[in-house]
Order: sequence, then C-alpha cells, then structure tokens
Amino acid sequence: MKKLGFTLAEVLITLVIIGVIAAMAIPAVMSNTNAQEYKTAFKKSIATMNDALQLEYARNGLTPADVKNLGSSNPPTTEMANGDGLTLTGMFARNLNTVKFSSGDVPGGSCIATQDGMFFCFSDFTQANCDAYNTTSCAKIIVDVNGSKGPNILTASSASPRDRYNVLMYQQKVQPGDVPAQEVMYERPVQKSDGTTGQ
Repeated sequence: MKKLGFTLAEVLITLVIIGVIAAMAIPAVMSNTNAQEYKTAFKKSIATMNDALQLEYARNGLTPADVKNLGSSNPPTTEMANGDGLTLTGMFARNLNTVKFSSGDVPGGSCIATQDGMFFCFSDFTQANCDAYNTTSCAKIIVDVNGSKGPNILTASSASPRDRYNVLMYQQKVQPGDVPAQEVMYERPVQKSDGTTGQ
C-alpha cells in the first residue's frame, strides 16, 4: 500500500532546520532594525531643533545670540511663560513638547526630555560665538534619540549607529556635530579635515 504524507521524524528534522536558520537570521534583522530606527530618529531630532529655532524667531524675534546663558536643569516657570531672563534651555523648552527637565549625564549640561521620548542635553554655550554668519557654533548638544532606554552610547561610527549623537548649534541652525553624525544624517561618507573619508 502506498503511503501519503510525512513521518514524524521528517517533520521534526524540518522544524529543527527552520529553527536553526531563524536563530541565525533574527539577531541580524533586529540589529539592522535598531540601527535604522536610530538613524531616522536622529534626522527627526535635527529637523525638530531647527523648527524650534525658527519658531522662536517667528514668535519672539529671538535667536540663541539673545539668550543670557545655558540655563539650569530646572528653569523657572516664568522663563517659559514670558521669556524673562531667557536661557538656551528655556528657549528650546518652550518651542518643543517638553515634559521634564534634568541635569542628565552631560557634565555641566542642562537637559530637556520631549514627549516623543528624546533627550536634548545642552552644554558649552558661548553667546559671543553666535554670529549672524553661522561660522562658529554657539553650543554643543547631545541628542539621545530614545531617552533613557539603552544603550545610551554616543555614535562613534556611522556603520554601527547608537542612540546618542553630537550636534552643534549655530545662531540660525542646528547641524550634526561630528563625522559619524554627519554620515548618518547625509547617508554618505564625509571628508575629514585630513582629507580622508569614512569612519
């Protein structure tokens, strides 16, 4: 008599083979998914900060050159309400969907957390550097695109992006602050000052 179907052993061997292949493929797919998520969130953060600068100028006629200092991790509510004694952190806080302030883990920095879960940590503010020609940066910003969730590591290579990026703020714009951040933003190798490209 002719037998139709598969034996139990054949089915189990097939399932084991499929399981081994899946176990090898899933981590690579997840890693690539996280990298793409970090890249997309970083691009969004740059656009969000540039929008906040333009919104501040449109609403109040102010740029980073008009602020007094970096600010504390707990700006007073009056600062956000009417701009009295406006600080850099306060200026961004009132133009982003800010949910909390903290000192973060940036030495000498002041951080804000937004509704979408991003952290923006401001440091090294120098008002005198804010010139109208955008040739010198006014402040450094570390953007953590997923907030307190890990890995909380600064991106050192565009080949393996992490969740933190260096950003520089000028009087009228915000842009990636180092080669890895530029390569993630523009999706191409960036020429370094020594003439080489890449990581």
